[in-house]
Amino acid sequence: MQEAIVFACLMTVVMWLPYLSAAAIVRGPLSVLGGDPKADTKPMPAWATRLQQAHANATENLAAFVGVCVAANMSGSVTFTVTAVAFIYSFARIAHYLCYGMGIPLLRTVSFMVSWAATIFIGLRAVGLV
Repeated sequence: MQEAIVFACLMTVVMWLPYLSAAAIVRGPLSVLGGDPKADTKPMPAWATRLQQAHANATENLAAFVGVCVAANMSGSVTFTVTAVAFIYSFARIAHYLCYGMGIPLLRTVSFMVSWAATIFIGLRAVGLV
């Protein structure tokens, strides 16, 4: 289970790289490295804005995912299935990030729902309801 949590965390940590790189190209490296990026009004490419929104969504959902994983681990309810579902969460979040960035709404929603369902399943397993 720890591997699944670390994978999800590291994946979320690196999600900012593409849109930050776009900001450095569009607004200049000094805007990103030492300036105030919110004060720079040069418009970002639509894909970079979408990736930034997808990263924010992944960050918001990470806390709930880690919480239920820790609870499952503490309750002793971690099995192969629970660990597999935890990795499914991460792969669904990657799909959500990519679909969000590419502007594919239906697949974005489906991948979000898969990650949401994975979080719910692990939480229910942690309290012994499934």
